[in-house]
Amino acid sequence: MLFIHKSLTILLVLSAGLVSAVPADHSLSAMSGGAFKADGVLDEWSHIPFVAVTPKTGVLDARTAPPSSDQDLSFRFAVGHDADALYVAVVVTDDRTVADSCKPGSISAPAWDDDAVEIFLDGNHNGTPDSRIDGGKELHFGGEFSLIANGAAMSDFSGYPQSFGKLWNGASNYAAVTNGTAQVMAYEFRMTWATMGLKNMPKIIGFNLSVQDDDDGGRRDHALYWTGNPQRPFSDESKFGTVTFDEPPQNVSHP
Repeated sequence: MLFIHKSLTILLVLSAGLVSAVPADHSLSAMSGGAFKADGVLDEWSHIPFVAVTPKTGVLDARTAPPSSDQDLSFRFAVGHDADALYVAVVVTDDRTVADSCKPGSISAPAWDDDAVEIFLDGNHNGTPDSRIDGGKELHFGGEFSLIANGAAMSDFSGYPQSFGKLWNGASNYAAVTNGTAQVMAYEFRMTWATMGLKNMPKIIGFNLSVQDDDDGGRRDHALYWTGNPQRPFSDESKFGTVTFDEPPQNVSHP
């Protein structure tokens, strides 16, 4: 696992940076090109607008209590891509960073009980109302991929369990936050097309994102989603948003 001691100043700038207006249908276009890296250092995202999600604008899992404020839990995220993968950057505002239920280094951890970011993918964009029925056949096209604050990971509720470090990877700036005073966490994901059951870059996928929040140890306290069905925001793909992709620029060299 990779923990990045990120500059707290840059993180605070990103947390209050460019914000994009999202259509009512929750459709996004992934930014192409750029030297995206899933290392938890978000320098390459500084020119890309982020989507802001607060307890008032997002969707709360009906089984958890609402956060008390934006400082208790809110987040911003952006999506990008190259020819090989989808990249997701997330900046979380949280009044406490807690990761007591998941062992660092685990790739089969109970992400929902700690501070974590979860990515939900519907690679065939069929919008099934429950991806976990029929033996989870729909999960061949994605499912749930989670990165816990301390670097643990989970993809057991996907078609590719325990595939962290193989088909997908990511990092957080856990060291910077736990050793400093900032209440801002950065996460970065790289999701290959294979995590969506695909061989090549698609035109469109179903997509959702959540932040799980544990304030006091033990079980989670809050779960805030970008969009979705409050009763099953993790499996009802018919209520996901979408991400569309354009061909990446050709003959671009990166340092």
